[in-house]
Amino acid sequence: MTSAIVMNSSAISVNHPMGYILDGTCRVVHGWNGASMIDSIQKMEFSYAYIHAVASHAGFLCERRSIDINSVDLTIRADHLISPLSRILAVMDFQVKATSSHSFKNGVLSLPLPIKNYSQLRCETSAPILLIVFIMPDRLEDWLDHNEQRLITRRCAYWYNLNGLPRVANTDNVTVHIKQKNLFSPSSLTELMLRASKNDGMGVGHEV
Repeated sequence: MTSAIVMNSSAISVNHPMGYILDGTCRVVHGWNGASMIDSIQKMEFSYAYIHAVASHAGFLCERRSIDINSVDLTIRADHLISPLSRILAVMDFQVKATSSHSFKNGVLSLPLPIKNYSQLRCETSAPILLIVFIMPDRLEDWLDHNEQRLITRRCAYWYNLNGLPRVANTDNVTVHIKQKNLFSPSSLTELMLRASKNDGMGVGHEV
């Protein structure tokens, strides 16, 4: 299959050889079966940008993995000892999920997590691996607002530590329950990294 490029007065459309159709903004419009690709591509890219911005604001380095190995999408590391009590340069790994279809009820977000991710995130590791869930508005137009004076990303992310959770018999998904107070912010990330630098351990569902 070859790519086809169609030009008109307002945009360029590309029929990608893998079956995706791109509009003039390089946004995937739909795949070969007509299904929207926004959930699988744009939401994840937007969530990565949000996490990177939070890490940068907190003064940490954020590295994106090219391949998801052991349920790790991103690594955040410190290039300095965070406090006099720090014993090591802090490193934390993260599995990232993005959604617009889940919301909090009574301060708790219930999210089905693939069994592969659950099993890997609950295991003991040399560097902590936490789950980050980014929640965004339904409409793409509401995700971002910017002009020469500001850049606003709407909605935010929450984190959860599965380390130490029990083995389950499920073969598909496991529902995890994330508290709304577990906001992923520069201050909460700094506290998490401080604990990692002291080898304190996080504890199941640890809150800062």
